[in-house]
Amino acid sequence: DGDDISIKTRFEEQIKYIDDNVAVIGTQCKFIDEEGNQIATVSLPLTHNEILKKGTSFRTMFIHPSVLINKELLLKSGGYDDYLDSAEDLDLWLKLSHYGKLVNIDSVLLKYRKHQNQISITKRKEQLLYATISILKNKNKNYGNFSKKEYFTLRNVIENNYIFKTIVILSQKSIGKTGFLLNLYNSLVLFLFFLLKNTVKIN
Repeated sequence: DGDDISIKTRFEEQIKYIDDNVAVIGTQCKFIDEEGNQIATVSLPLTHNEILKKGTSFRTMFIHPSVLINKELLLKSGGYDDYLDSAEDLDLWLKLSHYGKLVNIDSVLLKYRKHQNQISITKRKEQLLYATISILKNKNKNYGNFSKKEYFTLRNVIENNYIFKTIVILSQKSIGKTGFLLNLYNSLVLFLFFLLKNTVKIN
């Protein structure tokens, strides 16, 4: 994230929210392209429950480069799960939600640079797989990191699930689409994620 840009008052604003019971403090952001031109403004939920609802619906909870994390709670959570490459941040936010409150500030304090070679485009299937594993892991009340056996067991269940296979196809077809088609693909994917989340059984 070395080419992202923090607004000068970012830390000054974020430290106002520091508390022993707060796990993560994020901000709103603007997306910029490789030349620094603004391409979009991101509006994220502000409160713990709203942020958690976003995450468990396969949507963005935090802009990663914007966050401050409570170190004590981070260590308690076990930090990043080594098995969840491409969705290690989603897994971390879900784990931390059980140790403290999640907060987003209602101010744009970061300019986030988007690249064509970022994970969300070049590794779509892997990102979907790891995000699904993270959410099902959280639903199963596993608030730590995976053992090797736990990870590969759940991965095998998801990869062989016909709903997940359909999600991957639709998600890949959405790449490059805009307007109505993009909204249609995204709506179908979210609906299938809802079905997947509520039908996959974890022993």
